[in-house]
Amino acid sequence: MRQALSISTLARSAGVTSKTLRYWERVGLLPKAARTHTGYRIFGAEANHYIEFILKAKSVGLTLAEMKRVIEFARQGKNPCPQVVQWIDEKDRAVEQQVHSLRALQRRLWWFSAFAQSLL
Repeated sequence: MRQALSISTLARSAGVTSKTLRYWERVGLLPKAARTHTGYRIFGAEANHYIEFILKAKSVGLTLAEMKRVIEFARQGKNPCPQVVQWIDEKDRAVEQQVHSLRALQRRLWWFSAFAQSLL
């Protein structure tokens, strides 16, 4: 195996915990690690690409289930982009609704604050 990485080395370089990597492997986000004769996980260098994808996908709000679907599409040779665009658009609409609700709350808070100050 080219450039084998222990789980602790990979975790440290990715800025995540070994527990996180074991979980991602278990749910299918990372390829199965090879094992040493003593049972320790050894990841190939390609694991870094998966981790970069996971971290970027997480930063835009994709769930682990959505990430897994993207990986499955890619492994099947299918283009995951249309599905990803749909998810991102849905998340954008949800965020916009949250912003709208928060702005309305902020206006109510301002009103109540001004009202309370007028009673002082």
